[in-house]
Amino acid sequence: MPPAGPGLTTGYFFPNHANKNFPAGELVKVVLGIHNEGPETYNITAVMGSINAPNDFKVYVQNLTRQMYMQMLEPGQELSLEYTMMPSKDLPARDFIMAITLFYSDKRFAMKSSTFFNSTVEVVEVKKFIDTDLLFLYLLLLSIFGAAGYFLLQYIQGLGFLKNVGKKSKRVETSQRDSDDEWLKGSNYEAVKRKQKAKSAAAAAKRAA
Repeated sequence: MPPAGPGLTTGYFFPNHANKNFPAGELVKVVLGIHNEGPETYNITAVMGSINAPNDFKVYVQNLTRQMYMQMLEPGQELSLEYTMMPSKDLPARDFIMAITLFYSDKRFAMKSSTFFNSTVEVVEVKKFIDTDLLFLYLLLLSIFGAAGYFLLQYIQGLGFLKNVGKKSKRVETSQRDSDDEWLKGSNYEAVKRKQKAKSAAAAAKRAA
C-alpha cells in the first residue's frame, strides 16, 4: 500500500447507515471529505475497499468496487466525494472488518493512499416482504402431493374399486300404451280387440274393391 501524502486529511460519514449495519445485496453510500493542508497539489484518483475476515484482516472476503474520480486538489482546498459499494448478497449475517482507501498522486506522479475507514461492520440480512425461496418450496410440495394424488387415483381405478364412479344409470322408458297391452295379454279384452281389428281390415278391403 502506498504511503499517505503530507498534509492531506480525510473524514467520512454514512448518510443512510450511521450504525454501520450494512444490508447484504444493497447499495451503501459513504461521503468522503478531503482537505489538502499541505504545499502540494494532489490528483484524487480513486477510492476502493475490501471486506475482510473479522479474526484475520489478511483474509479477503470481498473486494469492493473501484470508483474513479481524477480531480485535482490544490493546497488549501477541500473536496467532497461520494463512494458507493455493495456487500455481496451471499455474505452471511455477521461481523466483518471493512477497509476503504483513497488513492491519489502528487505532481511527480508518485502514488499515495489514505485508508480513511477501517472498522468492524455488521452485514445484516435484508427482510423480504415475501420469501420467494419459501414460496417456491410450498409450490413444489403442492405439485408433488397433487401428482401423487393423481397417480394414486389412477391406481385405485385400475384395481376396479372406482369402476362405476361417474357412470349414469340408463333410464328405460316405456309408453303407457305398451304397458297396457302387456297387462291385457291373454284376457278376453285382447280377443275382442283382435276381432275389431279384423273387421276394420275387411271393411277397408271392401272399400278398396
